[in-house]
Amino acid sequence: MVASRGVTPWWNASAIGGEYISAASFLGTAGLVLAYGADTLWLPVAATAGYVLLLAFVTAPLRRSGAYTISDFAEWRLGSAAVRRLVTACVCFIGWFYLLPQFEGAGVTLRVLTGAPVWTGWAVVVAVTLSVVLSGGMRSITAVQAVQFWLKLAAVAVPAVALLGMWHMSGGPGPLGGVPRFEHATRVHVRTDVTVTVPAAVTVTARGRVDGVRRGGEAVPLA
Repeated sequence: MVASRGVTPWWNASAIGGEYISAASFLGTAGLVLAYGADTLWLPVAATAGYVLLLAFVTAPLRRSGAYTISDFAEWRLGSAAVRRLVTACVCFIGWFYLLPQFEGAGVTLRVLTGAPVWTGWAVVVAVTLSVVLSGGMRSITAVQAVQFWLKLAAVAVPAVALLGMWHMSGGPGPLGGVPRFEHATRVHVRTDVTVTVPAAVTVTARGRVDGVRRGGEAVPLA
């Protein structure tokens, strides 16, 4: 029903992907991985699974009903204008909290690139969005989101392929098959029981339990 069904499925799927891969997921996921490790990649996996459920249990009935928005569907299904207003208020409330990280992401990105204040990024996003919506309607919005998807995909794929190529060209071991190496003093947080094997005697500063003994920051020799 988007743009009077004048958009091809491939282009519309790209637009959905562009909307899904927002600033929150595109920049936030990278920050989470950097701060907490690769385990946080399960967060976007779970979000993607929820998106599939949304398409199956919400979008499909919405399309069959002929309604255009969730509010239209609620009024059509329950026959109540009051429910329509309530659903509209809920959508606006949730949408505002969805927009906040987009605005923040735009502001932080513009500040890093140009040194401009954060609010400038908010203003640029609002101005661009309004100009796109007022100039072309849903067809224009769909085209912009589709182009964003391919740009974001290239922004992730090209550096990833380049880094992997440089890694292998430099003779580095595989990312999963090599033994961790620390070229300088490094702080390692271990939250589960592990067995540490070192090729040579080394002294570490430990806080926690080592070999069943509680350590409070003193030097512990490992061999």
